[in-house]
Amino acid sequence: MTTRDSAAVSTELRSEAFFRLGDAYFEVASRDRGAARQAGFVRAATAYERAVNVAPKGGDIYFLSLYKLGWSYYNQATRANQAEYTRAVDVFGRLVSEYDQLTPEQQSKLGLRGEAIEYMAIAFTQVGGAQAASEFFESRGGSSFKLPVLRRVAASLRDQGDFTRAVDAYRAVIAESPTDSAALTAQREIVDIYQNRMLEPEQAQQARLALVETFGPGSPWGQANAGLVAEATKAREEALRQSAQFALAQAQQRSGRARFEQASDLYGKYIQEFTSSDSAQAVNFLYGEALFGQGEFARAGAEYSRAAYNYPGKDAKLAQQAGTSAIVALDSAVARNKSDRAAQDALFVGVDQFVAAFGETDVAKKALIQKGRRASESERWDVMAATFRSYAEKYPNDAYTPTAQKLVGDALYRSGQYAEAQAQWESAQKIAVGAGRRALSDSITRLQTAAAATFADTLVKQGDYRRAAEEVYVAFAEKNPNDAKAPDALRNAIETYMLADSVARSRNDEAASRQARERAIELSGRLVTQYPTYRYRLQYQNLQARLLAETGRREDAVEALRAVIAATPAGPAKADAMVRLAVTLDSLDRKADAAAAYEQFAAAYPRDPRASGAQYNAAITYRESGDQAAAARAFGTFATRFPRDERASEARQARLELLRSSGDTTAANTELARICASPTADFKAACSARVGEANFRRGAALYPQYQSVKLVIPNVAQLTAAGVKRASARKQTLLRTMTGHFTRAIESGSPEWLSAATFYAGMAQWDYGNFLKNAELPQSLTDEQRAAAVQGASQQAEQNYEAARKTWQSLITKAEQESFSNAWVDRAREGIKGNVPESPPTSTLPSPAVVVGGLN
Repeated sequence: MTTRDSAAVSTELRSEAFFRLGDAYFEVASRDRGAARQAGFVRAATAYERAVNVAPKGGDIYFLSLYKLGWSYYNQATRANQAEYTRAVDVFGRLVSEYDQLTPEQQSKLGLRGEAIEYMAIAFTQVGGAQAASEFFESRGGSSFKLPVLRRVAASLRDQGDFTRAVDAYRAVIAESPTDSAALTAQREIVDIYQNRMLEPEQAQQARLALVETFGPGSPWGQANAGLVAEATKAREEALRQSAQFALAQAQQRSGRARFEQASDLYGKYIQEFTSSDSAQAVNFLYGEALFGQGEFARAGAEYSRAAYNYPGKDAKLAQQAGTSAIVALDSAVARNKSDRAAQDALFVGVDQFVAAFGETDVAKKALIQKGRRASESERWDVMAATFRSYAEKYPNDAYTPTAQKLVGDALYRSGQYAEAQAQWESAQKIAVGAGRRALSDSITRLQTAAAATFADTLVKQGDYRRAAEEVYVAFAEKNPNDAKAPDALRNAIETYMLADSVARSRNDEAASRQARERAIELSGRLVTQYPTYRYRLQYQNLQARLLAETGRREDAVEALRAVIAATPAGPAKADAMVRLAVTLDSLDRKADAAAAYEQFAAAYPRDPRASGAQYNAAITYRESGDQAAAARAFGTFATRFPRDERASEARQARLELLRSSGDTTAANTELARICASPTADFKAACSARVGEANFRRGAALYPQYQSVKLVIPNVAQLTAAGVKRASARKQTLLRTMTGHFTRAIESGSPEWLSAATFYAGMAQWDYGNFLKNAELPQSLTDEQRAAAVQGASQQAEQNYEAARKTWQSLITKAEQESFSNAWVDRAREGIKGNVPESPPTSTLPSPAVVVGGLN
C-alpha cells in the first residue's frame, strides 16, 4: 500500500467516523426535548459538516453527510430561529445540485434526491413559500430542480392548510413552466383549493375559467402536450360545465340579465366544444334555462328542443321536461311579439315535436290547445283548423274533443269557408249533444246564427245590400217567425236597406234610394205589426213615419206619427214625434192643424228647449191660417210663459196689432195698459208716447173752449186792474189747466207729443195775447181813455206774443239737439216768423192709436 493509498483510506475512515458520530448525536437528539434536543442537533450538524469537509466529493459518505447536515439544520429551526431553515435550504440545494451531476447508477444507488427536494420544499414553506424558493433560485442563476421544488412547496403548503400561499405556489409552478405537463395538475389544485378548502366560489369560478382557456387543444400547453389532450379535455369539460352551472345558480339567486347572459355564454361554449359529452343533454337543458332567464325566449326554446329531441336514448324524463320548457319558452316569445311569424312557426313546430314524442301526456293536450289559441290570436286559421282537427283525431274520447271540433269550424269560418264551417259545426254539435255538452251545443247554434250574420256583412261589404237583407235577415224571420231573434232579423234587414239608401244617395241614384226606402217602410210596418212588444218597436215606428214623409207620402206620415204619439209614453221620444207631426202638418199647409199641434207640444212639454219655438210657431201659424183670435191668444201665451225670450216684445206687439185689427180696441187698450203698468225696455217708448198722447189730447180738448173766452169790460168802473182780473179769471183757469196737461205731455219725452204739446202751449200764449189785445172796452170811454186802454192792452199782449215765440224756439232747439223733426216743429218755425194760425191745426192731429212702437 502506498502512502497515497494510506492517506485515502485514512480520509474515508475519518469522514465515515464523523458521519457515524453525527448519526449518534442525531439519534440522541431525536429522543430529547427542549434545549437538549436543540444542542444535540447542533452537535450532529457539526459532526456532519466535518464529515462533508473531509469526505471525498462524489462519494457516498459525502452525499449522506450533506443530506443529514441539511436535516440537522432543519430540526434546529423554530419560529424564533428561522435562519436554520435557510441553512437547511442551502445544504439541500447544494446536495441536489451536486447529486444531479452523478451518473444514473450512482443516483439510483443513493436515492437521496427526492427526499432532499422534499425537505428543501418543507423548509421553504417556513421561510416564505414560493416567493422564497423563487428568490433562492434566482440568486443562483436558476436550477434544473426549481420546478420540482416549487411543486413540493405548493403541495406542502396545501397539506399544511396554508391555502393562500399554496395557491400562490401553484401559480408560481405554472408561471415557471406554462407548458409543463404538470401545469394542468397545478391549475386543478388551485380550483380544488378555492372550491373545496377555502370555499371561495367566485375565486374557484375564475380558476375554472382560467383552466378552460389555458389548456385548450389549440393553446401553447396543448400543443406542447399532445399526449395529454384527452386528460385536459376531460378537465376542461368538467371545469366549463361547473363554471356554467355556477354562473346560472348565481343568476337565479341574484337575478339580472347580465348574469344570465354570462351563464348562457358559458353553456354555449360548452355545447360548441363538448356536444358529444355524456352531460351534453343536461347542459343543453341548462343552456335553455340561462337563455330563458336572459329573456331570449326563442333561443331558449331552440336549446330546450335540442335537449328534448337531439339525444335519443338518453334521459327520457329530462327530455320530456326539456320539451315542456321549450313550449313555455317559445310561447313566451310569441306573447312578447304576437305578430312575429317566425316565433309563431317555432312554437307550432315545438308543440308538434312534443306531441309526437310525448303524445299521451296531459302536457301534450294542453300544448295543442295553446297552439290552437296562438294560431287564433295571430289569425293563422289554417294552423288553427289543423291543430284542433289533430286534437280531435288523436284524442277522440277526450272531454275537450267536442270543443276542438267546434273550434275547427270557427277556424274555417274565419278563413271565409262558410259552407265548410257550417258542416263542421253541425258535426261538432252532434258530438256535443252525444257527450251531454248542452251549453256547447247551444253555443254552436248561436255561432251558426252569427255566421249567417257575418255572411250578410260580407255581402254588405261587397255592396250587395238586397241579398244581405232578403237572403239572410228576411229569410231568417220568415223561416223562424216565433224565434226570439226574428224581430232582430227584421230590424237588421231594415238597417241594411237604410245603408243601401245612404250609398245610393251618395251616388245620386234616386231610383235605388227610393226603392230601398220603400222596402224599409214595408219591413218597418211588418216589424211593428208582427212584434208589438219588441223593444225597438217605437224606434222603427218613428223610422216608418220619417221615411213616409221623405218619400212624399206625408199624409201617410201624419197618420203614422199620430200612431207613434198615441203609442209612446211621455218622454223625449213622444216629444220628438209631436214636433215632427206639427212640422209635417205645416209642410202640408194644414195651418190650423199645424198650429194646434205646435201648441199641444208646447203645453205638454213646457220645459223642453223647443217649447218656446213651438208656442211662437203656433201663434204665427194661427195668424197665417186667418184665426186672429187664436193667434192673439197664442202670442199672449208666448209672452206670458216666456217673458225673457228675445221674441217676447214682438209677440206682445203682434198681439196688440191683432186685437186692434180685429176691432177689439177695448181689449187692445186693456192689453197696452197692462203692459204699461210695468213696461219693459222694448215698450218704454210706446208707453211714454201713450202718456204723452193722453195728456196732449186732454189739453187740446180744452183749447176751443179756452179760445172762445173773450175779454169784455162792460163799464168804466170795471176798467181797473181788479176788474180786468175778474174778467180774465175764467181764461186764466182754463190756461192753467190746459198748460198742466201740455206740461205732462212734454215730460213724457215722446218727440211727437212733446212737439204737439209745446206748439199748443205756444198757441195758448199767443191766443192770450190776442185775448188782451182784442178786449171789448166800454162804449162810454172817451177817445183819450180808449187810446190809453188800447195801448196798455197792446203792450201786455206783446209780452204774451214774445212768450209764445220763446216757447216755440225752445221746441226748435230741442229738436235740433235731439235730432228729431215733425210737422209741429215746422209750425213752430212758422210761428216765430209771424205765420201763426188763428186756431191750432186740429185736422192734422194724429188719430188715437193703440200702440206706438215698432216690431223688433
